[in-house]
Amino acid sequence: MGKIDDVLTPEQLAMLRNAYRSEEVIQILSSGIPGLDEHTAEYISAIRRAFYEGTAMLPRDRERCLIAVLASRDAGLNLAIHIYIGLMEGLSPGEIGDIIFLGGVYSGVDRISDGLAAEMKTLTALAQVASPPRSCTVEQVMPALRDACAPPTPPTR
Repeated sequence: MGKIDDVLTPEQLAMLRNAYRSEEVIQILSSGIPGLDEHTAEYISAIRRAFYEGTAMLPRDRERCLIAVLASRDAGLNLAIHIYIGLMEGLSPGEIGDIIFLGGVYSGVDRISDGLAAEMKTLTALAQVASPPRSCTVEQVMPALRDACAPPTPPTR
């Protein structure tokens, strides 16, 4: 396994950041839970207004907090999505690794290991999406993250 800072090249990270549209990600994040249960729509809307459209905190700081919390909970795809958003909002892969490490100091060594593994899967998926001739829009990133975080298929007997 390579170093976290070596998975995405600076050129790939720049490609991803240039193609990133926060509104598209916010729409995807806002549609998930209410799509399953309309009773949650008001709750999700309040979160969106406060933390994604409002000024409660800077996007980079919001993502630092979310990455730490999600890594401490083995959050799978949600962690991968917020690692992606954090990268797009200016965090470096090394800083994200440090956030996961610090969170793991307080939540357990397994959270460090699983969180860093999730970051490597996320970075690897992003590097594949950001490899020419592909474009690296949000619509292409989300399925790649979903695939990277999918649990392994059990062998058939």
